[in-house]
Amino acid sequence: MTTKRKKKQHYVFKAYLKPWTEKRKIWCLRSGEVFPSSLERVACERFFYRSCPLTEEEQKFIDKVMIEEAPEPLKGVLQKFMGLYCFGQRIKENSKSPAWNPEHEQLIDVLIETGAEDWLSGVEEMFLPFLEQLRDGKAEFYKDYKSAGALLLGLCVQFTRTKQARETSLRVMGQEIRGRNTHHMMSALAFLVAIRLSYNLFSDRESFKVGIIENESDAPFITTDQPVINMHGDVKADGVPPDEFELFYPLSPKRAMVFLKKETSVQLEIGAIAANSYNVTMAQHSHEQIFSNSKEYLESFAKIIGGTGSGNRLRSW
Repeated sequence: MTTKRKKKQHYVFKAYLKPWTEKRKIWCLRSGEVFPSSLERVACERFFYRSCPLTEEEQKFIDKVMIEEAPEPLKGVLQKFMGLYCFGQRIKENSKSPAWNPEHEQLIDVLIETGAEDWLSGVEEMFLPFLEQLRDGKAEFYKDYKSAGALLLGLCVQFTRTKQARETSLRVMGQEIRGRNTHHMMSALAFLVAIRLSYNLFSDRESFKVGIIENESDAPFITTDQPVINMHGDVKADGVPPDEFELFYPLSPKRAMVFLKKETSVQLEIGAIAANSYNVTMAQHSHEQIFSNSKEYLESFAKIIGGTGSGNRLRSW
């Protein structure tokens, strides 16, 4: 096990953002300001995925709401993940023997701080080949069940892993649930929700289709620190789950992916009006950062949305 501490942990993975970079810089809109940045410095936070010690009551709550009633084999997958998630904290709590030394302590601290991010890195590695195919305008791989599973897990993880998803969940659930610390449980819950959601979508995958939207205009697609959005989600309706679940996922300034019910029809070759409309929707679902390959576009966009973050009020269009 490495003892390297990966302090800066990204909730939008860097390989995803590369198409919006030029000379290793990406244009970022945050708090009304447009500035260039390296990928190392955006959509990240210090030890964002650090596993928190869970009380017995918190573990029981997670088991009850996320695992107990799950069907097999999903239940086993969720149990295995929780075992891995809690492994470092359990070792630290139970290791009081004379043989315990500072080197062991350091190894366990690294596991606690980076174990969840290492799991995410594995998901990203599995997902990346399919992301590259989507960027090339190819979605035929969705017909293969193994490829569909990898795609859906990758999308769902990106949907739930972000700071925006965490902050929204905290607003809905509150800081405590009958004495249980919601913040302590949130990181584990985000992963479990992603696994459960991807399983459900995979089980119903024949009801969905993957489409590639070609942006033929000069207005580039933006992306944000919440790169996967539910097009039926209402950013102002905290606590009210949407009736439908269909995804929009920018792939580059010129392409985006949609994950739709088979009966849903959208235009796949679009101009500036449609591109701008998708961009506004993305901005409304962002937390605090919006990204583009174009400084000029972001500067004009900032005048429209009045800052960034969930629930923005549009000035005009």
